Amino acid sequence: MEAVCSDTGNSPPTTFSPPASTTPVFTGFQLCTATDIQKLITAAPSKSSELDPIPTDIMKDFLPDLLPFITKLCNASLSEGLLPTIQRHAVITPRLKKAGADQADVQNYRPISNLTFMSKVIE
Repeated sequence: MEAVCSDTGNSPPTTFSPPASTTPVFTGFQLCTATDIQKLITAAPSKSSELDPIPTDIMKDFLPDLLPFITKLCNASLSEGLLPTIQRHAVITPRLKKAGADQADVQNYRPISNLTFMSKVIE
């Protein structure tokens, strides 16, 4: 410790400059519109997770009825900075890293997380 103090004792103090006034500052998320959410959901693949309360293709079929709720859910999550607890789960499936790898060796696997469709929409 003494060596560090003696080696740095004559060093000039570190100074920090405040950011320039033109530096963009993040102040919050812009709320999503129902149109934004609709475009996102209709363009997304219809993959589902076993954790989804309804399959994604059925959600898409009933999207006009569900859109107000889904839009509120997304905006509340962004505003509060929280993902609903039920959306924080994933089904983890081990997959071999390389075809032909030794299946008995755990090191040859990588985890694949299957998230709920709504967690992907909010993301």
